[in-house]
Amino acid sequence: TAVINAINIIQWALYYPGVLDVDELGFSDAEKSQLAGSLAAYRAGDLLAARENVSTTASAAAQTYAAALDLAVGQLAAVQALPASPQADALREVIAAVKNQPSTFNLQPSTASQWLAKSYWLQSQSKLAEALAAARDAAAKSPNFGFAHTRVAELEFSFGHTAAALAALDKALQFSPRNAQAIALKGFLLAAQNKIDSGRRRGDESQTKKQSEPPHVVSYKDLDSALACFDTAIALDPALGNAWLGRGLCHIKRGDSAGGVADLQVAATLEPNRSVLRSYLAKAFANSGDSARAAKELALAQKFDPNDPTAWLYSALLAQQENKINDAVRDLEKSQELNDNRKVFRSRLLLDQDRAVRSANLAGVYRDAGMTDLSVREASRAVSADYGNFSAHQFLAGSYDALRDPKQINLRYETPWLSELLLANLLAPVGAGNLSAHVSQQEYSKLFERDRLGVSSVTEYRSRGSWDEQGSVFGTSGNTSFAVDVEHHSDPGTRPNNDVRQFNLTVKLKQQLTPEDSVFVQAQFYDAESGDVQEYYNQASASPTLRVTEKQRPNLYVGWHHEWNPGSHTLLLLSRLDDTLTFTDPNAKINFYRYGTFSRLPVSFAAQNFAVTNSRDFAAYTAELQQIQTWREHTFIAGARYQHGDVDMRAQVDNPFNYPTLVSAQDISTRLQRASGYIYDQWQI
Repeated sequence: TAVINAINIIQWALYYPGVLDVDELGFSDAEKSQLAGSLAAYRAGDLLAARENVSTTASAAAQTYAAALDLAVGQLAAVQALPASPQADALREVIAAVKNQPSTFNLQPSTASQWLAKSYWLQSQSKLAEALAAARDAAAKSPNFGFAHTRVAELEFSFGHTAAALAALDKALQFSPRNAQAIALKGFLLAAQNKIDSGRRRGDESQTKKQSEPPHVVSYKDLDSALACFDTAIALDPALGNAWLGRGLCHIKRGDSAGGVADLQVAATLEPNRSVLRSYLAKAFANSGDSARAAKELALAQKFDPNDPTAWLYSALLAQQENKINDAVRDLEKSQELNDNRKVFRSRLLLDQDRAVRSANLAGVYRDAGMTDLSVREASRAVSADYGNFSAHQFLAGSYDALRDPKQINLRYETPWLSELLLANLLAPVGAGNLSAHVSQQEYSKLFERDRLGVSSVTEYRSRGSWDEQGSVFGTSGNTSFAVDVEHHSDPGTRPNNDVRQFNLTVKLKQQLTPEDSVFVQAQFYDAESGDVQEYYNQASASPTLRVTEKQRPNLYVGWHHEWNPGSHTLLLLSRLDDTLTFTDPNAKINFYRYGTFSRLPVSFAAQNFAVTNSRDFAAYTAELQQIQTWREHTFIAGARYQHGDVDMRAQVDNPFNYPTLVSAQDISTRLQRASGYIYDQWQI
């Protein structure tokens, strides 16, 4: 296969070893005729066919070309024997990149081949920005050089620039339509946009064809879905592990877990010592409930590349599912420690996103262990590492949720919990998990999520008669996801008139409009009734007759999210809040002074029982626009908010003693209107 495994701090595979621009070799007309078949295959991107059809001559150009094809399959001896030339120097530069050796170039590159080889060496030194610039120089030097455009696309993908990567791939496939890895890369980019199978559905006759029978190679213009790309790449190069990996993930996304696992097994078999393929296979086994095989594959992944954080992350998630909290914490901390090792193919911003994911999962483990303070702290670190990472906000919301007062008296954590939950739902792409707040382990990646309908239910009963029920129905289909969450809490309390009953219904819907734009809608209905649930130092101070009701019917939220680039997000949230609160107490104690008839001085202090009724109707509308911008260690957040609302209150006191200074009833109406702005700037040191 046309792949070389590089030696560095972490495993990474070079799937683009075609570094020579054959137009720079200076072939004679006779050599061009003799090598016509091989050169046509090379220009088309099919290195294996080019190598099969090559015939060597004594010329230096032909020997250099043959050595380049040997290098494509990992044979280095012929390159080492070449005499010095710009093209031979380019091939030796690739070898230096593979072996993590010093650069062989003493001067500025002068040819497209040299610029492309320099790009590989710069990547081996974790200089991704410089590597991308060198690849662009190669493409500019030779605009018809398909491998150069493919290299640009690969490095754009390393920065998360999906649109730029697709544009470069379109150019690459115009000139090199048989480049299997370029086609596979396009498959991953289309999968990230949820373009899995061009609208095809399971059960179609076109889908009954055996997976072992890939379609004939089609025009690059017809590659409009991820599955079409991966099938075509496999047809071109059946030994390409990345193509089998991508197709397996697509089958899992479409609900075919068995087919997905089978393709991932093929990928791991084709490249058996590649750690990341073992990690993905282990995650697929874990999702299908085969923990034993998942653990075996993770052990192999950690053995083949102990410096890759991926296997340690998946190992921690598996341990968390099996309630092995200590093992989960240990493996997640190890994954955090190794996070930056992926800098050879991940930009600084994407590494921060990875770190946020690991911190968020660690927060979830701490929460499961009942260590709520550590959970909040770790989740806060995740948000600081990457404010635009939805999973960090998701786990921080979960950490705050564990600290909320179920009786709704202490509201200290209500606002941060709701704020973080709304941010998570706005930032999350459709299919990167479900919208339900009740499912314990939120997935942070779209890789293993599939279109499905799910149900979750948790019931807790305590001996004093307390019931807690949480139920969810959630699902994803294509570019749409939804969740319906129901909560019911009933507690008779521990003293007279200490009961509470709460019912909460939340409906959420999210639609992905374009790869960059999504809309989110949420409606929440809340109904509660309770006695006196406040905490007292002296329990006798509690009221035996106070009754409180609260209704929210409904609270509405409509949000829009646009992602300009990784780390650059615009959020818009419109909301309507509606709350009706009443409390009545026929025996409320009111403290007041009694004044003298002539002196107007207080002569005594007394507490009398009165019948009190208080009601409040609150309706408000808010609009908030926020911009999130991240540059490496720098995070800038700016926003503006407008709020408008009305509060109508009525207080009535039964005045049996006819005290002239005591008002029996009063109505108060207040209009709220406020506009505000904020700027937040953070530097990570």
